[in-house]
Amino acid sequence: MNRIAVAMSGGVDSSVAAWLLTQEGHQVIGVTMKLIEAGCAREYPQTGCCSREAIYRARTTCHHLGIPHYTLNFVREFEQDVVRDFREAYANGRTPNPCLRCNEKVKFGALLRLLMTACGVEYVATGHYAVCQHSNGRVSLLRGADGTKDQSYALYGLTQDQLSHALFPLGRLTKKEVRKLAHQHSLPAAETPESQDLCFVPDGNYRDFLIERIEPSPGLIYDQTGRTIGHHDGLHNYTVGQRCGLGVNSLQALYVIDLDPGNNTVTVGPREELPRHWCVLRDVNWVGLAAPRTGQSVEGEAEVRYRSAPTSGSLTMISDSTARVHLPNNSNTLTPGQSLVLYQGDVVVAGGVIEKAWN
Repeated sequence: MNRIAVAMSGGVDSSVAAWLLTQEGHQVIGVTMKLIEAGCAREYPQTGCCSREAIYRARTTCHHLGIPHYTLNFVREFEQDVVRDFREAYANGRTPNPCLRCNEKVKFGALLRLLMTACGVEYVATGHYAVCQHSNGRVSLLRGADGTKDQSYALYGLTQDQLSHALFPLGRLTKKEVRKLAHQHSLPAAETPESQDLCFVPDGNYRDFLIERIEPSPGLIYDQTGRTIGHHDGLHNYTVGQRCGLGVNSLQALYVIDLDPGNNTVTVGPREELPRHWCVLRDVNWVGLAAPRTGQSVEGEAEVRYRSAPTSGSLTMISDSTARVHLPNNSNTLTPGQSLVLYQGDVVVAGGVIEKAWN
C-alpha cells in the first residue's frame, strides 16, 4: 500500500483517478492547488481552476470516497514559473504552452517536492491520459489508450525522477469509460463539462490578458518580399500561423509567417509559406531513451503541437540540450515557443521547445 496524493481539479478525470486508487487499497489524499488569486477566482466563479465550485466538488468527492482533502497555496510558484513565462514568451514573439510548463514546474515540481518532504507522499497522481511503464531501471512515457484524449505530449518535459513518482490511473481507459465509472459510483463530478481554456484565463480571451500586462511596442508588418504593408502594436498580438486580426488589407488571405523580436517586425504571406521542414529545439528532454551523443540522430514520428498529425522526422543532437530536427514531409506550422515531441510508436522518445524554423 502506497501513500498517494491525487491532484484534484474538481473535474471528472481526477475524481475517477482518486476512486481507482482507493479501490486498489492505497492510502490516498486529495489535493487541490490554489493557483490564482482570490479576485480572479471570484471574477470567474463557475470556470476557474480555483473557483469555489471546483474546490467544493473536489472536497465533496474526497468526502464521498472517505479520504482527506487539502487545498494548498501555489499562487507564487504558478505566477513565477507559468504566468510570467507565458507573458514573457508572447512579448518576445513566442507562443508558449503553459500546461506543459505547469506539469513540469508545479504539479510534478513544487507540489511533488512539498508532499514528499512534508507528508511522506510517495506518488502524485493526476487525471492525465498517459501511461508510465517501468523497465530496466527507466520509466517510459507512452500514449494513453484513448487517442482522442492522449496527453503524453503535455508530459514530455518530466524528468526520470519525476516520472518515477508519477501515476496516471486513467492511461488505459477511454473518456467514455471514465464517465461511466463516475456515474456508476455517483461521483459528484460525473457531469462536469470539459475544461478547454487556460486555467488562469478562464474566459478564453488571452489577448486581453496580455494587453493588460504587456506595454505596447509598435513595429512594422512586412510581406514576404520585404515590403512594408502595415503596422502593429506589439508582437504579443500575433502568433505564427495566425490569419485573422493581422491589421493589413489584402485581396488574398495572409498568414503570419515569421515574428522577429530583434527587429520587432511581423512578416505575413500566403498559406503555402507556412510549412517548415527544419527546426532547432532547445531544452531537449530525453524520456524513452538515454540521451545520444552530439551528432547522433534518432528517427521517429513528430508532433509539432498538441494533437497535431504526426509526421516522420529525425532529431540530431547539436549540444547537450539542443537538437536539430528534419521533417521532410511536414505540412504543419512550426511555431517558436511551442513544443515538438518525437515518438516511436506509442513511446515518447524526446521533446523540446521550438526555437526557430526554416526550409
